[in-house]
Amino acid sequence: MKNNTWFKSIDEVDEPTAAQRFFNKFSPTTRKVLDKTIWLLSTARNAVIVVVCVGVAIAFDPEIPDDPRASTFILTGNIDSGLPPFEPPPFSTSQDGEEKSFLDMVKQLGSGIVIIPLISILENMAIAKSFCKVSSRAII
Repeated sequence: MKNNTWFKSIDEVDEPTAAQRFFNKFSPTTRKVLDKTIWLLSTARNAVIVVVCVGVAIAFDPEIPDDPRASTFILTGNIDSGLPPFEPPPFSTSQDGEEKSFLDMVKQLGSGIVIIPLISILENMAIAKSFCKVSSRAII
């Protein structure tokens, strides 16, 4: 969406598309404003999604319940300030009064133990690429 040619003048292209013919009915100023609005929305799409989802969560639970687990969406739990202590990750845990070993935790994750890190890497690469494109455009 951010690289569309809908708002270019018909004089600048050899064969105008239907969208270009439609938007060329508007004034050049209106076309420029629409072009920048589409660019902004497509560049900030992740932030727009976050804001919309927060709005939906607030609409479902306008008042914060005493028990966070009683809400429709659990957005964020209690976050301790500061850095976590430097220590190896736990290789066992207690759940519902039952001790879970490392192998039990791995079995519960199943194929997610491979998929979750791959998705995280892809997500970080996508974010880095979008910031790289935005910053290189700002420099030029």
